[in-house]
Order: sequence, then C-alpha cells, then structure tokens
Amino acid sequence: ALQDATHPIVAAGVAFFAKTRRVDGVLQGGPTLSAEGSYTMGYPLAVLGAVRHERAQAEDAVRQLLGRRDRLWHEGALWLRHDDQGRRTFRNWARGVTWHFLGLVRALPYLRQAGVEVGEIEAEIRRVAALARLHQRPDGLWNCFIDDRAGIPDASGSAGIATALALGARAGVLGADDLTAARKAIPALEAKLTPDGFLGGVAQGNRGGEELQRSDYRVLSTMGMGLLAQALAATR
Repeated sequence: ALQDATHPIVAAGVAFFAKTRRVDGVLQGGPTLSAEGSYTMGYPLAVLGAVRHERAQAEDAVRQLLGRRDRLWHEGALWLRHDDQGRRTFRNWARGVTWHFLGLVRALPYLRQAGVEVGEIEAEIRRVAALARLHQRPDGLWNCFIDDRAGIPDASGSAGIATALALGARAGVLGADDLTAARKAIPALEAKLTPDGFLGGVAQGNRGGEELQRSDYRVLSTMGMGLLAQALAATR
C-alpha cells in the first residue's frame, strides 16, 4: 500500500477483509476475535486510509482497534482471544500483547495523517504500556505470560513489546521512561542471538496450547528476528 496503493493485491486484501465483517463492523475471521487483527487488519486499514485519502477507511481502522480493546481486556488483563461463546484464552500472553500494542502504535501516525480522532487510540496505547511496564523483568525482558512471575521470558514477545514502547514514546503518546524501558530489553535480547544471527529464546507457536507456552520449551524463530529488528530500529 505504501509503494503502490493501486496494486491489485491491495484490492484483494480489502476484499478479503470485507468478507469477515460482522454486524458490529468489527472484522473477525471465524468464531474467534484475536489480538493479531490489530496488527494485520487495523494497521493496514490505517495505512490505506492515509495513502488513499479515504477517511472512511481510516475510521474503519479505528473501529478494528477499539473493537479489540473492548473485547480483549477483561479483569485487568489483555487476552489473545475472545470467542462467540464468551470464552477468553491466553491471558497476558506476551505475543498477544505485542500484536495489539504494535497494531495501535503502527497505525497511529497514519490515523493522524488521515485526520481522524485518535484520542481513544492514544489512551489505549498508554493503557497497554502501563500493563507492560508493570510486568517488565529486572533483566528488561517479559515472561511468556507477562504477569506469571514463575515463568520464563519469550524473546519474540519481549522484542515486540519493546518496539511498541519505543514507537509510542517517539510518537509523543508515551514518555521518556517508556523509551528507557524499551532500551533496557535490547542487551538481553541481543544475548539470545546465535553467532549466525538467529534469535533464540522464542516461545513456540501457540497451536500447542497454553501448556506448551508455560513450559521451558523455546525455539529459534525468524519471526522473533523480525520483531528484534523492529526493536533495534525503534530504540536507536
């Protein structure tokens, strides 16, 4: 979209999004709403709204971000999923926090560019940042379930959260302390790089359920490397 907003693949993406729209206007593929949609739906729609000068599309991005805010926060925690039966799973999971948090901060400059109201988006960024900073470990990382003091870190979620904190500070929504918190994570993340540049210490994909996520099983991950690259760029 940033290179060529008229490219056919962009239209295909928008058409796909339209097929997932529910009566409340929130995009949801299947019976479960997930935090990933903030990053994979809300953020792209914000970009499209800005580059195409389509205010309605930017407002739709806000709808996706706030719709997830409304359904994924519960009992002071941010959950990865909320299904149509009212069940929530993956409470305060680091990568779930990452997807929602990154979606918000990546979308914000494009929403501002499109001229839509961003007060609630900025408030949500501050809310997620407060949750993240509350549970940051002394070494700068975040546990796989960030409020599980008995757990071990997830490098991918830690990199994503650090990125979002740094971007939020650079956007003027968060403060210098948030940028400091983001930078605190970098040495511990770099220590998990293998000599040939792969990021270790990453929690496996969540298809194995919460039991696997709460274990000490960790993998190398190119996804984690991508999040670390974002963190390095945002903090430097």
